[in-house]
Amino acid sequence: MAAERRLSSFGIWTAPHRAAIVEPVLVYAVVDDSLSPTFPLDEALEVYVRREDAERFVEEVRGDEPELASHLRIEVRELEAGGRN
Repeated sequence: MAAERRLSSFGIWTAPHRAAIVEPVLVYAVVDDSLSPTFPLDEALEVYVRREDAERFVEEVRGDEPELASHLRIEVRELEAGGRN
């Protein structure tokens, strides 16, 4: 059964001659814990599909602004495919 499934970049599994099964998509949000809850962009500064990219962003900030980087963390979020989240 696993061989007949394919995952698209949007988290939609398809199988030949079957309906699509929508799976949640995991993303990695770089969150700044020092921002207030009323910050217009929410608490996520950047959102990435790959954890490595989120880690790279944090490392770049750490190299440029170590004080700012001390407030950053990576949070795993689950998004539903096809909708606004």
